[in-house]
Amino acid sequence: MSKKNVISVVLFVIGIIAIYAVLSLFARDDANSLARVSLHDYYETDEINTLILGPSHVYAGIDSGKLSEVLGESVFSAATPMQESESSYYLLKETIDRGVGLKRVVLEISPAVISGRNKSDNIAISVISNMKNSKNKFAYVQ
Repeated sequence: MSKKNVISVVLFVIGIIAIYAVLSLFARDDANSLARVSLHDYYETDEINTLILGPSHVYAGIDSGKLSEVLGESVFSAATPMQESESSYYLLKETIDRGVGLKRVVLEISPAVISGRNKSDNIAISVISNMKNSKNKFAYVQ
């Protein structure tokens, strides 16, 4: 193999690695994206009359926009994948402390979550890491 061919192969491999590195920035597996986006929107919302809490079943099963139209008030879904009861509890406390006009709570409870079969620190971290610093976040991590 000539020196020119070796250089071509090396440059080709470097090019493939560079393309992979750039594409991986756009195509990463972000398991916490729903929690991150949901909680970002949660803190941007000034009025929440009805709060929906629980795992992703309730997120997929209840259209907060349509429910808001039917009730004629602000409805927000803070549901996250496999949301545990403890996460729901601290999100509820956070909402009460924010004073956003909470009137009712819709809480979905999954048998898998209640039984603890799917208990994972990673699930709780997806909520904790996206909560703003507050006494509720501090109490949650204790």
